[in-house]
Amino acid sequence: MDLHNDSEFDRAAVPDDGQDVEVVDNGLDGPSENLTEVEADPERGASVTDFDDVFVDALAVGRSHAYAGALVNRSAKTVQRRMADPLFAARVLDRRHELMADATGQLTGLASRAVETIADAMGSERVPDRLRAAQLALLLALKFRADTEYETRLREIESTLAAVVDAGEVK
Repeated sequence: MDLHNDSEFDRAAVPDDGQDVEVVDNGLDGPSENLTEVEADPERGASVTDFDDVFVDALAVGRSHAYAGALVNRSAKTVQRRMADPLFAARVLDRRHELMADATGQLTGLASRAVETIADAMGSERVPDRLRAAQLALLLALKFRADTEYETRLREIESTLAAVVDAGEVK
């Protein structure tokens, strides 16, 4: 399911940010009443539902609680309750980080093309337009790369700190 592409959904059924939803035909196999809470899973959160993955994917790409809920015939309040679970919120954050890492990789790939564009632009008549695009690609690649590296370092620090706390070395 591509949550970046609204064309997969009935636009009238899925709300813009802040709008309420009553009923949505989400195109799932069977009625939404079959989407039920399943047993607790300590790695995925205290109260896991079989539509949490839909919520995680929608929220990770910046969709509203109302939008995420509408995808599976649930209210924004249902999504807000799930977000109150720290393990669930961590899943959303982890998914967002995965998406950003993918974008970083793509931008890094564009960086070499941007360098080629700069070299090509030296003999071009429309140098300003091409140079601006190349400059943007390089700046974004550097920014996203730095952000990803900081994120990795922070996770390592958090992991080390958690291990120290778990070992009882810090109170």
